[in-house]
Amino acid sequence: MAGSGIIYGLIGSTPAAVLTAALLSALGIWFVHAKTAVRKVETDSYQDLDAGQYAEILRHTGGNRYEVFYRGTHWQAQNTGQEELEPGTRALIVRKEGNLLIITHP
Repeated sequence: MAGSGIIYGLIGSTPAAVLTAALLSALGIWFVHAKTAVRKVETDSYQDLDAGQYAEILRHTGGNRYEVFYRGTHWQAQNTGQEELEPGTRALIVRKEGNLLIITHP
């Protein structure tokens, strides 16, 4: 509002003051949105507490998909490596994509 008041005082034009207020408001909204979007991305990367944990391979379900046991229940998992994982072995959890664990051989 101060910016539009300054413009009105300098030029004496109400439309110029309103336009200045609109532009400054849009810039302020864009700035706040840009700052919070960056912070949100950084926060999300630290919230995957499952990354770095181990899951037990129960069975190979085909392709690079497996059924694993983790945190007391069965999960679907996808192997990022080329080697086949044997039932009873442990796999390292790299990340989660929804309810799918992304795993690799440790």
